[in-house]
Amino acid sequence: MTGLENAPDPIAALWERVREVLEDRGNPTPHAIDRLASGHGHALAPSTVAGWFRTWTVVPSWDRFQVLLTALGVAPGEDWRTLHAAAEQTRNERRQQRKSVPPGEPVAPGREPAEWGGTPREQDLVSGLLFVLGRSATIIDQLAARCESLSQETDRLRELLHRTRSDADRELAEMRRALKDLEPGAAGAAPAGLRGGIPDQAAWESEEPDAGWLPDDPPYSAPLVRPYMVTKGRSSPRTDLAVEALVSAVALTDRDMSLMMPEYHDIQRLCQQVRSVAEISALLGMPLAVARILIADMAAEALVHVHEPDPDEDSLDHALLEKVLNGLRKL
Repeated sequence: MTGLENAPDPIAALWERVREVLEDRGNPTPHAIDRLASGHGHALAPSTVAGWFRTWTVVPSWDRFQVLLTALGVAPGEDWRTLHAAAEQTRNERRQQRKSVPPGEPVAPGREPAEWGGTPREQDLVSGLLFVLGRSATIIDQLAARCESLSQETDRLRELLHRTRSDADRELAEMRRALKDLEPGAAGAAPAGLRGGIPDQAAWESEEPDAGWLPDDPPYSAPLVRPYMVTKGRSSPRTDLAVEALVSAVALTDRDMSLMMPEYHDIQRLCQQVRSVAEISALLGMPLAVARILIADMAAEALVHVHEPDPDEDSLDHALLEKVLNGLRKL
């Protein structure tokens, strides 16, 4: 054991017995010994215990040594008292020898003045300071490793942010090009009278529709919202919906209409009278694909009734088909 090979025999014998007890108890740490001492109503600083175990040469006072033995579950009997007294006597003799050496005279080997100098209190303080310094060095090493890990993580996040920003800039540029293509006069742009694929109000009013096609109220104004935002990016309805299918509103007595989309309000209002899908699209000034998606969603939520035509019927309502045709011409 470190330190015992240079310690006098009585001191080495004392700590050798303590070492055996520590091994029997599973070599508890200084902090564990402090907790054990607290359980017996004593205080034993972990730094002090660590200093004792580091050099194995300090001989504490009998009172403090008793606390150590009590914390380890050992009865401080007469044999322990004898071992401690012999070690304490040896320590005092060596102090006297050190004091008797004239200043400047070499110290005989084995006297170790630096190791044995000072009072027991000073030795405990030095041992505790060494323990604190050792722990500080360990903590500094751990913090350095943690800082290195955090630095690597920061570099990784910075690179990820750079890639995300580049992707966002590229998608924004593509969206701007797509919106520019939809402007009037651009190659591949929507026909005149359309704003983002939605019929312009002036273009709608420029032609006279067939009698009975529009309700008494003025035509609905087209919202300045992109169709893909209204449909949340979808391009087809959840169920196949024919353009000639008839739609009627459902009485909503227990539904909170304030939470619904404005387009739902418009369709609900318009379908107080039975309308076809194509008619709704034309009257609301929205693309037919958008109207089919919204009506299918409302039907799934029981907000409207959809009356699909019977494919087995041989005869078709020519008046209805004429209305549908007129409505499609307005799109």
